[in-house]
Amino acid sequence: MNCRTGSRVERVGTRGAHLALAAVTVLLLLGSATEALAGTIPQIGCSWGGGDEPRWKIDEAAVLAVMEAAKAACLSVRAQNQAAKQAEDIKSMVGMGVSALIVMPVNARNLLPTIAEALARKIPVVAYDRPIELQGTFYVSFDNRQVGRLQAAKLLETKPNGIYVFIEGDDSDLNVSTVHLGHMDILQAPIAKGAITIASDSFTKDWSPETAKANMVEILRKNHNHIDAVLAGNDRLAGAAIEVLAEVGEKNVAVVGQDGDFEALNRIAQGTQTATVIKDYRMLGTVAAEVALALGQGRTPTSLPDTVKWRRDPAGPYFDARLLAPQLITRRNLGDVIQAGLASREDVCRDVSRGVSPPACW
Repeated sequence: MNCRTGSRVERVGTRGAHLALAAVTVLLLLGSATEALAGTIPQIGCSWGGGDEPRWKIDEAAVLAVMEAAKAACLSVRAQNQAAKQAEDIKSMVGMGVSALIVMPVNARNLLPTIAEALARKIPVVAYDRPIELQGTFYVSFDNRQVGRLQAAKLLETKPNGIYVFIEGDDSDLNVSTVHLGHMDILQAPIAKGAITIASDSFTKDWSPETAKANMVEILRKNHNHIDAVLAGNDRLAGAAIEVLAEVGEKNVAVVGQDGDFEALNRIAQGTQTATVIKDYRMLGTVAAEVALALGQGRTPTSLPDTVKWRRDPAGPYFDARLLAPQLITRRNLGDVIQAGLASREDVCRDVSRGVSPPACW
């Protein structure tokens, strides 16, 4: 196995083209670069919209494990949250003639012309975790509408009445609207009855915790430092909200996020966050890699197991997809995360005193 990882610029020559990429992992498994480029072994291009966040390293490791088992070659590149860089990275991989692409987009709308070019060259594209709404792409993610339902149902159970705040993610991520549909599946009725008041429903550019903090400060000012529940787009935004709530002394506020970040799991154990929705990214990476390999070898989407027809917009077109099941995590079932190997007991139970610790920390 030949594996190169680093933040320096790597160059891979092929058919007169050169790929110059920062933060690149080149994985050539049980074969040489010459064999990969000659097409004697599958070559998959992976474009990750994020940077060096721990979350994406988990996904990437799962993809690479499948490639190793399949004796395939994989070029894995991180765009460092730069949409223009991602487009150039993908164009370079298309020029190399990869068998298939796995793309987690920074901004799916901006990426449409680049993806259209790949599809025109008969290169299958797997949209990873975030949809790319272009006919011919195959979407692999979790059931994000169910994510929203799980979040909202837990908040409603905890706070059936009161003032709710929605701290949404970046609206360039098309999953944000899908998750919100799930929220409203649960909350529309109590809102209509007047049991719940929505004090604020705002997007958070670039998923920035600092922006979320600033928004939360303003929301609390307008509501005399009192709210009852926060529905956050992810756990980093939930953490930002909890930090501001602590600063003003608001302790009895239900806060739900998603992603299952280690910090969020620890906050749940400490009692400052109500719940998160966890998604096994190891499984997501495994499924996406298997789909990309199959499509790259000529399989049709409908021939793949568990393929469904999915659409984000009820009036929009359908796409081939594979949707995995999310799981709500609360103090009661924190042990499930530890047993599944998604977090260690040390991560979950750090600085948790015996008097407030959940069963997972006993």
